[in-house]
Amino acid sequence: MQSFQVPQYIEEESRLVGSLTFSQVLILVIGGGLTYLAYTLLAAWISLAVIILLGSITVIMAFVQVDGMPTYKLVMPLIRHLWLPRTYIWRKPIGGSSILKEEGIKDQTITLKTPIVQKKKVDIAKLTKTLNKERINN
Repeated sequence: MQSFQVPQYIEEESRLVGSLTFSQVLILVIGGGLTYLAYTLLAAWISLAVIILLGSITVIMAFVQVDGMPTYKLVMPLIRHLWLPRTYIWRKPIGGSSILKEEGIKDQTITLKTPIVQKKKVDIAKLTKTLNKERINN
């Protein structure tokens, strides 16, 4: 019978340089390039502010994790959430309830069938006596 090795740690990124992953190295190279451009192209006092800002953003993007997920993986969903706000509109139709999807997409109506539930009247005194009898017996 043949034995096969089962791959482990498949969710971890492979390390490129020391303990840095390829994504971290790429972020550091891009951030370093942008700070070098700011240093060479801008005036001294402006470049200092831009270098501090770009450097801190680069370090945060490369090394900080939020709930175990790298920050650079959270940037695009954040931008998408802020850039494309959603508007949901609900209008009650005459014959039942419906849900209209996002604006910008065709107004598609989904009719929901709700079951009719009859409420039973509960005699509180009778229920209290029954519960007290069970408590005394136990």
